[in-house]
Amino acid sequence: MSAFIFPGQGIQRKGMGKELFSHFPEQVRQADRILGYSIESLCLEDPEQQLNLTQYTQPAIYVVSYLSYLRTMEQYEAPNFFLGHSVGEYAALTAAGAIDFETGLRIVKRRSELMSEEDQGTLAAIVGLPRQELQLHLNDSHLNDLYIANINSTSQIVIGGKTNKVDAFLKYCRERSVKAVRLRVSGAFHTPEMQPAEQKFKAFLATCQFQQPITPVISNLTGKPHKLEDFATNLSQHLTHPVQWVKCVEYILHNNVYSFIEFGEPAILSPMIEDIKQHALKNQPALKAAKSSTHAQKADRSEPSPFVMPEQALNFCKAFRCRSPLLVSSLNGAAGTTLIASLAKHGTLSMLDGDHLSNSELENKLQTLNQQPDVINKYGIVLSSDLYKQTTQLELLKQYKISYIEVSASEPSHALTTYKSEHPTCKLLARIRSIQELENFYAIADAICLELSSANTQKEPSLSLFTQALAYKQGQSSDTPSPYIGISGMAGNPANIHSWLSSGADFVIAGSVFTLTEEAELNPQTKQQLSQVSYAEYCTQPDWLFPDLNSSSNCYVLNSKVKDLNRQLQRAYLDSDQGSLNTIKQLLNQAPLSVDPQLLENVIVTAPEQLSRTREQISQIIAQEIQPYLIPGDSSLALFNTWRQTEKHHTYSAISAGQLSDLLCPSINISSDSLEQETWN
Repeated sequence: MSAFIFPGQGIQRKGMGKELFSHFPEQVRQADRILGYSIESLCLEDPEQQLNLTQYTQPAIYVVSYLSYLRTMEQYEAPNFFLGHSVGEYAALTAAGAIDFETGLRIVKRRSELMSEEDQGTLAAIVGLPRQELQLHLNDSHLNDLYIANINSTSQIVIGGKTNKVDAFLKYCRERSVKAVRLRVSGAFHTPEMQPAEQKFKAFLATCQFQQPITPVISNLTGKPHKLEDFATNLSQHLTHPVQWVKCVEYILHNNVYSFIEFGEPAILSPMIEDIKQHALKNQPALKAAKSSTHAQKADRSEPSPFVMPEQALNFCKAFRCRSPLLVSSLNGAAGTTLIASLAKHGTLSMLDGDHLSNSELENKLQTLNQQPDVINKYGIVLSSDLYKQTTQLELLKQYKISYIEVSASEPSHALTTYKSEHPTCKLLARIRSIQELENFYAIADAICLELSSANTQKEPSLSLFTQALAYKQGQSSDTPSPYIGISGMAGNPANIHSWLSSGADFVIAGSVFTLTEEAELNPQTKQQLSQVSYAEYCTQPDWLFPDLNSSSNCYVLNSKVKDLNRQLQRAYLDSDQGSLNTIKQLLNQAPLSVDPQLLENVIVTAPEQLSRTREQISQIIAQEIQPYLIPGDSSLALFNTWRQTEKHHTYSAISAGQLSDLLCPSINISSDSLEQETWN
């Protein structure tokens, strides 16, 4: 378990961010526009000697810290926790997805302006005294209006107040050989001296848009994870209340975090953390046990225990060269190149849906994806269920060297069997719905996914197929490699995913939940509607892919009227006579559908011998009208929405694909060198 740490004031240095500004020109332009001056010039040259002034210090630290985080994420895995000291808390909130970069900078700019207005005070660090002993000295000095501002470690505490009072206490400390150092700040931050700024800051924060952090961010005020509903209150109160750094670090230590990455040079927080860690290990047996056990219990029983990735899931990640046993598929039209590329860069294996694309459309998307070097060989393709189309797709995939293919069928086709024998390092994932289908694919597939996402079943699927599949695998000879066994559909929240993995699944597949991500190719209104759907809107509906075969799919219905209209349209279509065509005309004129009456008239008024052509045109019109209201997919979205509402999480209408992947199943800490480096042949 790991945590990323962002520093506060005191870290500012001329030359800070030298290696970052040219690497992130867009963020630099945004910062310059918001601040009204050149952030690069301030940090590298400081021509007006302003870098140590609060209204300039805080924005500079925020920008450099966040850019440093972005650069670090090009090489490191996402952490389990974020933590920032004072103004560093805003870089942590931005990194965790609670606010975007521009909003964070606007908040920090306003915060720094308000704090700089209260410039009648300062801070001093007292080193070597525990809090109780320091309080005795404060009482003994008879200096009123001095306050605890930062509890940085067991042996470093910061006090603050008006400058003359702090200077008097420094003199008191020198006379008693107590080590005390005045800090390079221009106000008594995190003390009641900031009361005027607190009220103004709270009013400003009320105008800002926050989201629930994807990764927990520990609050300086409470020492516990931030909650969406408390942002304005906690962040404003933090101006007048001390930084509870010891509580923050102890919280993540109780959550089995022992790896810390600090942004900024020199590392001023790491020594504090080490002091807190050693003190905690010495005095709290629960933490000693946590350090030595991968299944340690937390001291706070009200918090859930951290999930430990099972060994079989780790083995799957190594074999499939991905950083999470969570795969993303069943996305249909929402899986555009942006979403696939984003997940590939994050290390999450995802599948581009080829079943609903023409060969030319599929090739265009493959060209787009393979123009990005860090995406090549890191995504897969869902093959068409049409055997002729599947054969032509396999020929196309040779050209683009696709490393992963997914197929849903009762048995492997001849073309697929031939392709796999010619390209054994290409991983084949087969979706099956019965033990017979598992047996058909067992010898050829690298992974087998059990379909448990039927809209006709109850919310909790039967374990029968899953237990049968595990028993079948255990009964096979160990002389030949067995395919990995996973499940799809029922992977819509962290607890559910952890439960399947703990029960023996090697991997899980989620689909529809990723239609909420900012990269998904759906319009914002549809995403907003999807963020509210439940199992009540999840059902089997005619999909008009093969209308003459009465084909249907599991869908989320975004308008209740469409559910009945769609089934009535299908019945009328299958009747195949002139009377049924008139019925279709009447149905298509009902709300919320809005077909041009003249278009229908032109299509339906036709000679009987042209009925076949008319029916084809009618099916195309129906599909076009119905499509916006029916979103095909699995049950992961309904599960996610139910969990989100129960846990009081914010609507995830702007969450990134990588953030959602980590929320559902955090990426594992595994280096690229330890992953199998098979090449496509």
